[in-house]
Amino acid sequence: MKSPGAPPADETRARLLEAATAIFAELGFQGATTRMICERAEANAAAVNYHFGDKLGLYTEILKSSFGDEKLRVNGQQLLEMEPEAALSEFISRFFYGLLNSDGKQRRMRIMGHELSQPTPALPIVVEQIMRPQFTILTEIVSRIAGSRPESRATALAAHSVIAQVTQYVNAQPMLNLLLPKWPAGPGKNEEIVAHIIKFSLGGLRALQGDAAKPKRAAPKAAQALRRGRER
Repeated sequence: MKSPGAPPADETRARLLEAATAIFAELGFQGATTRMICERAEANAAAVNYHFGDKLGLYTEILKSSFGDEKLRVNGQQLLEMEPEAALSEFISRFFYGLLNSDGKQRRMRIMGHELSQPTPALPIVVEQIMRPQFTILTEIVSRIAGSRPESRATALAAHSVIAQVTQYVNAQPMLNLLLPKWPAGPGKNEEIVAHIIKFSLGGLRALQGDAAKPKRAAPKAAQALRRGRER
């Protein structure tokens, strides 16, 4: 039975999420405790277990909400109905501005920094449920431009290269401003950056398309002989 004067369950849950997000950003999953979280949320000591099962359940929920932000999602069906190059341009633009303007950007970056340095069981869940569907859309677009199979290693590497450019320009702006003091990143440069990423990515994918079209050359005789010697 709910005690008189107790806050609504949804309100308590929201306070726990807010408090936990701040603490996980500061300390990471390993450094945070449910006691810290409940104290900051001004909630009962058993509130985390009641609402999320345990600390990992709460942490997983925060990771999923951080990377499942609506601003970061793309409409896969819509993109796959577009011309491939236009679809890639739209994907890059949407991803860039989604990362840049998503809620709690700094906290998300800090939480993911902790997660990548000390992975938890939450990471595979977030990858499969949140990241893979978006990555699958991107690999399909990339494969159509490069003339490669969506499931091929070349396609996966190319798709990762697109993502890496976007995340670097969004997340590493302080470092980029030190490397390029005469060309600081910021609101006035974002359109230029997005246009560069699109142009660079399309150029690279067209080069891959050319490589795919070239017949594979036979290995030189010396290399063939060396390979046979290793196989013996």
